[in-house]
Amino acid sequence: MSCCFFNMCADFCNDDEDLATEYGFDVLSIVAQRLLLSSRIEKIPHELEKGKVLSITSSALLNCQRWAINLMCGESSEADIAFHFNPRILQRCVVRNSRIKGQWGNEETLLNGHFGINHGEAFHLKIFTADDQFFVTYNERFICSFRFRVSPHTITHVELSGSLGLDEIIVEDFHKFPMGDEDLYVVEEIDGAVLNDTQMKTPFRSVLPAGLQLNWQLEVHGIPRMLPQTFSVGLREGIYLWPSTNITLQLTAYFGNNMLVRNAFIDNKWGHEERTKGNKFLPATPFSLWIRRGPKRYSIWVNGKLQAEFTYKSDPDQVKSVYIQGDVDIRGIYVNKNPEKYFLGT
Repeated sequence: MSCCFFNMCADFCNDDEDLATEYGFDVLSIVAQRLLLSSRIEKIPHELEKGKVLSITSSALLNCQRWAINLMCGESSEADIAFHFNPRILQRCVVRNSRIKGQWGNEETLLNGHFGINHGEAFHLKIFTADDQFFVTYNERFICSFRFRVSPHTITHVELSGSLGLDEIIVEDFHKFPMGDEDLYVVEEIDGAVLNDTQMKTPFRSVLPAGLQLNWQLEVHGIPRMLPQTFSVGLREGIYLWPSTNITLQLTAYFGNNMLVRNAFIDNKWGHEERTKGNKFLPATPFSLWIRRGPKRYSIWVNGKLQAEFTYKSDPDQVKSVYIQGDVDIRGIYVNKNPEKYFLGT
């Protein structure tokens, strides 16, 4: 493998820039991308409509540095790619993207170190089709989601690129996601300040045993990862991500445009976004996020300072769970029943 790799390095030429554009990878890594020349395209046995899960049982060879699963809108290698799932082992990340009319979209990147896609291992990849996005599990662990950029009804084939063996491709039904509750974290109720250094990975799903009652405060302690793009905290009425449930508050921090966005998802519709310029979260820097329930609205505090407010769009008594996703590690999450202690100094 080493000899082959260095021979490819010697053949590196300007045409590789075009090849990088073709496959959606950066030019500096195009030599490794040549390892993806071994690919196969298989017809998907059933349309990927809502409530269907595509299951792929495969294995990566020991020398496989990266591989890709592409959900394709046609049999040709030039067809649109509705979903491109690309683990890059050496870079310790997973890239998601789409290719529409020959153009790659914006990459979504996830650090691999948190769920362990490794060299030379057998794996079971599942792609669940929900209302407006795919959910992806790797060896039964939920690792990411990807919002539709084209209709999943147009997907007809799947391409396996890289040094992959293929055991099975099947399409099955599913009725909820996640399918089990092994990952469900029970949020502790406290009466005052608590510090915790327990590290929890995202996506992170938790349940609030008594909800979030009037004058109570949800407290999230965490650290954004290096080079973060975004992360979000959602207060939800149900504990499952699908079927859809009302989201009383979806709070999203964007690092590229330095924005804090609030919204609600009610009766299967997103409302009007409320935006605040000046995101107070910093890469690789610990933070405390407080979401306090008041009589008419949530107040949102970052590191002890009021950052924003959000008027209720649905009944806050119905909130039962918290879902956190994106480029952040969680160090603690609590419901504080007496947050005034912070301000009274007792």
